[in-house]
Amino acid sequence: WLKPFWPRPCRAAARRLRPPAAPASSVLPARAGGTKLPPVEAMPPAMQAANGTDKNFWLWGSWGKQRMKQPYLTQKLDGLIHDIVIGQQFIIALKDDLTLVSWGEDKHGCLGLGTDNTTSNDPKQLPFPREMDVKVVDIQRGRNHIMALSKDGKVWTWGDNALGQLGLGNLHPHYEPTYVEALKEMTVVQIVAVDNMSYALTSHGVVYAWGDNQDGGLGLEHDQSKVSKPEPMMRLKDTNVKRLMVKEVGGHHKGGKTVIGLVGMAEDLQPKDKPGGYDRSLKTPAPKQIEKAEKDAATGAKRKQEKEEKDIFESVNLMRKVMDNTYEWWSHLLHIRHGCPYEGEDEQDPDFADLPGQEEDRCTTLQLDTHVSLDNLEAAAQEVNFIIKSAKEQVREIRKRSGAKNVRFILAMFIDDCKLRHEKIMSVVSTRQLKAWKAEATARADDLTLGDARKIEERSSHLTRELQRLRKHDAGNIFNKSFQESLIETIECKLQVLEMQMDMLNAAAGRPPDVFTSSLSSIKMKWQELKQSSIYALYQRYTAEAKTSEYSSDEKLLNELVQRSDAHIDGIISNSNDELITHDPLIPRLCYDLLLNNAELRKLCNRYQHTVLKNRQQALPR
Repeated sequence: WLKPFWPRPCRAAARRLRPPAAPASSVLPARAGGTKLPPVEAMPPAMQAANGTDKNFWLWGSWGKQRMKQPYLTQKLDGLIHDIVIGQQFIIALKDDLTLVSWGEDKHGCLGLGTDNTTSNDPKQLPFPREMDVKVVDIQRGRNHIMALSKDGKVWTWGDNALGQLGLGNLHPHYEPTYVEALKEMTVVQIVAVDNMSYALTSHGVVYAWGDNQDGGLGLEHDQSKVSKPEPMMRLKDTNVKRLMVKEVGGHHKGGKTVIGLVGMAEDLQPKDKPGGYDRSLKTPAPKQIEKAEKDAATGAKRKQEKEEKDIFESVNLMRKVMDNTYEWWSHLLHIRHGCPYEGEDEQDPDFADLPGQEEDRCTTLQLDTHVSLDNLEAAAQEVNFIIKSAKEQVREIRKRSGAKNVRFILAMFIDDCKLRHEKIMSVVSTRQLKAWKAEATARADDLTLGDARKIEERSSHLTRELQRLRKHDAGNIFNKSFQESLIETIECKLQVLEMQMDMLNAAAGRPPDVFTSSLSSIKMKWQELKQSSIYALYQRYTAEAKTSEYSSDEKLLNELVQRSDAHIDGIISNSNDELITHDPLIPRLCYDLLLNNAELRKLCNRYQHTVLKNRQQALPR
């Protein structure tokens, strides 16, 4: 019934108490027979003062390299104690009011009192956020870090974090209790700290591990030496772990610790089987006791049935409210009409057939998408996006409600339908913009005479500007992307034709034509656009447009700039591999290869800058 997780030698011995000398007279009572106690100055800071009036606990045994041969009584606290953890020179106590107090000295931050309080002679309460009302029910100590489990199943850690043992996503030490955000969606029922490793067992029987993973000691699926966030132990996914245990393991050279996960646990011992119990009842229960037990059982069954009925009614009521909201949203979607399927419009539900506006225009959705203004399409996309946000907000509202599984499924399908409609509207907008661009780019197609050099230059400048705008356009989907690339190739070919016409005019005027200059013009244009696609150029543009304030951190802003820059570079060289259309036979292939290599190097430079900034932020002290 025991399932071992993994054996691993421990790098340190079991927790030991640092050797205390004698405390003050109020801490250590004089032993019978007049035994002489060590002087107070030899005591660790955790034992040198006594302010409490209650008798807390006795201490004896080993503390570091010294031994306490005589037990002595600690009187540091007022009130009762549930549990304590003892470090080299500090003690943390869990009191009966579910608060933590600590005293002593520790440079790693295990006291949990802040960076300015690494030493405290008197017990002080650990600071938890007041708004979270933390009630601690368990506390564990690793080598130089502390774990605490709150009553609501949340995990708090503090102390040394050089190997990620705090589970906070970084390697910085923390001198106050810090909430482990990575486990906020889970309810933790047990915590275990072993040296520089940390474990958490959830209510679903899943074990999470983090910290020192040298030689695969955490039992995870990888061999990364430092794990700074909790990760589930996938090897145990097919079993429901009930409890974690840590056992000391002996050896020829040095001891170690083995973590054990109990899978098939036996039931708790009956009172008669516990020490001091009996194998049978000493007397037969009185009839009143039997009657009371039966009445209590009947009352419990009735309350359980009432709770189940209440849950059913609440679930039905929740379903009704959500369906009413979804009905209104769906009616509004049909009233918008944009984004609807083009096929099957005549098969509409009769409950939605009499919506206002559908009998006035008597046109199909395809005709609307083709002829309505772009402003109307963008307004429709905003309305659909607002409906999506409202549905998501309702999902968050009912997430923890009982009996909401079917309701969440209905809302998920509705949200997916709205997203598809929004994508379709934006696809129509992008297509219409590309068509408008094509019409604008060819709007100056007046008849040119052979000697009209001024008009040729004007048309070339106009097409060059339109080409730059077209490359920056976000196509939105693969179909519009192909349309955009074809339009770019058409304009580039047209520019080459205009350059050839200018060469013909120069030849007619007696000036020697430069055929290579006109052929290199497309490469030159792309090269200049690559220079303008750098992260710095985009950052200057965002700053001028006041867009930098929209991002909560520099890392998010840099992510956006890198993605935009890479997309722009890909748009510039997207059709450079089509040799038949875009390559000029007068230009060596090496020139096109250099252009492509330059684009790839610029993308590598973007990723390098992003990595440098990210590593720099992680290295900065908190």
